[in-house]
Amino acid sequence: MTSKFIKLALAVFLLTVSIFTYFTLQKYPGNGFVYLAFTVMLNALFLAGFRTNRIFFDTFIGIFFWVGFWLKLSIRVTFFDGVFVDPVGTFNRSAGHYDTALLVVTCGVAGLLVASYLRQKFIFSYSNAPIVKNHTATESTYSKYRVLFLSIFLILVIGFAVSNAYYGIYQRGQAPRTQLPFGLGGIYTWLLFFGFSSLSAVMLNIEIKTNRSPYIVTFLAIFETFLSNVSMLSRGMIINGATLIHGLNEASKKKPLKLTWTYKIITIALFGGLFVCSALGVNYVRTLLYLPAAVANPISALTHNSEPKNAPTAPIVVDPVQAAKIKASQEILDQKDIKKNMTHNMAVLFIDRIVGIEGVLAISNHPGLGWDLFKTAIGEKYYLSGTSFYDMKIAVNSPYRTTTNELNHFVSLPGILAFMFYPGSYAFLFLALMLIGLFAAAIELLTYRLSGANLILCAVMAQMVAYRYVHFGYVPSQSYLLFGTIIGNVIIIYLMDKVFQFLNLRRLKIK
Repeated sequence: MTSKFIKLALAVFLLTVSIFTYFTLQKYPGNGFVYLAFTVMLNALFLAGFRTNRIFFDTFIGIFFWVGFWLKLSIRVTFFDGVFVDPVGTFNRSAGHYDTALLVVTCGVAGLLVASYLRQKFIFSYSNAPIVKNHTATESTYSKYRVLFLSIFLILVIGFAVSNAYYGIYQRGQAPRTQLPFGLGGIYTWLLFFGFSSLSAVMLNIEIKTNRSPYIVTFLAIFETFLSNVSMLSRGMIINGATLIHGLNEASKKKPLKLTWTYKIITIALFGGLFVCSALGVNYVRTLLYLPAAVANPISALTHNSEPKNAPTAPIVVDPVQAAKIKASQEILDQKDIKKNMTHNMAVLFIDRIVGIEGVLAISNHPGLGWDLFKTAIGEKYYLSGTSFYDMKIAVNSPYRTTTNELNHFVSLPGILAFMFYPGSYAFLFLALMLIGLFAAAIELLTYRLSGANLILCAVMAQMVAYRYVHFGYVPSQSYLLFGTIIGNVIIIYLMDKVFQFLNLRRLKIK
């Protein structure tokens, strides 16, 4: 049954992609063979994330790249005459510019595919993963004090989420309203971003290993992703929540507890309902926050077209944030315009807000590519407000170039594939993408070994790495902070088991 379903799903997927590819080819202005190579490579990366010897990073990077590059470009070329929502710099929609960008993507994706198969052959796969010692001390302590653990977890989640929402310590697109001393703001960022999700992964893993019904912990985990993302004004709940669900599903295949269809349906329904509430609520709050800023500074509320000045005339596409600012300067917080902007934000959330092809279109066709440009981009410094290097120098039609609002902090992101083409070298791009693919595999292997083979936590960490790669490009020199926190997060979970082991041994000696 499962094998037949997989074959049917694969056949439907390939048929759909083939039909879509045919229609896109009719409108693609460049060389059709270049688009076909681009299509084959990205769909190969996508399908590689579902093969038997995949790891979680393969799955997440395949989905992100497939949506951000292939699907987005195909939709924009087929239905919107190649006009994009996000800025594309000096890209002029010519055949040569299209082909250059697609060849860059094809080269970078080839590097990731090579890394994936090198990892499978020489590093590890879950199908033949090394045997590691389980976190028995954590499991026994959690099982003994389960109600206490869950109560403390819920209190911490509510406390951090509510205080972050009230004080504005870490919120997407916003400069911090409150600066905490001694680096405490970093603790908020860590916990809300993936720290609480990591604890959810630990508890869920124990639940299914001990053959408990995971309803309560699953609902708590989904509720945590809802509160954390609303608190951060982030619309990423669908990614974080789906990661936990996917990891739980994979882990359950190797555990005695099998998840029933009733459990799966209830979980998906709860997750879907809370995600809709999260997306609508965050869109509404973000709109209210951005509109007053535009009233105070209507001069910067400019529409932008994804074309350079001398390009052929095309329909004007307005960035959602800028559209809100324009409306504000004209009709000052009119309720109908707020609802209209919310609808527009929701419409572009699933496709256009995933970083991908625009960054490659902008960078691959930039006239000043070279190692000097790469060094300048690498050396970018972080500021609480202001314009990013990419927005100022590369995405020359970016609406964020004119922003002067110190409360909001908007930046465009090229993504790691586009960023690695700053030198203009295909060889460097291929090698760089291959190495970052191997680095991601190393982090996932480290997580697997230090977490006691916790597949749910492996999924969470792999998604964080893939997400960072996709949203790469602003202050890249500070990437060590995120990757260091990811590794530190795993080490904390490892040390937590050692602490519980020490306490349990001490308790036995006292007795």
